[in-house]
Amino acid sequence: MKILKVLVMFGMVLSVSGCKKPEVNFDEMFTEPTATIQGNTLVITGGAHRLASAYYVLPRARIDQDTIYVYGVMSLFGSAITNHISLAHTRPAGGWNIKWVNKDGTMIDMKKQ
Repeated sequence: MKILKVLVMFGMVLSVSGCKKPEVNFDEMFTEPTATIQGNTLVITGGAHRLASAYYVLPRARIDQDTIYVYGVMSLFGSAITNHISLAHTRPAGGWNIKWVNKDGTMIDMKKQ
């Protein structure tokens, strides 16, 4: 029982520590993540994690030229699963490419809302 308590506390510390790398694959969420561009703001929404139902997926993004790389980190706090990111870059002539980055580095094209 003590070991279980220690493992739970360790998991909570890791989830709150703000690890900034992809932790969630695209297909591990109950609903697909969405990406919407509203003016100069990217609005990305995660959801509940399918395998670890107590966790929610907080979306994050990194912008590189004309591509927005979206990835998810796990959190116990489920009330803020939407993230608003300012797009300081001007819109590329061909529009933005938005890709979800899985844990293993593979990428999936996201539907633009």
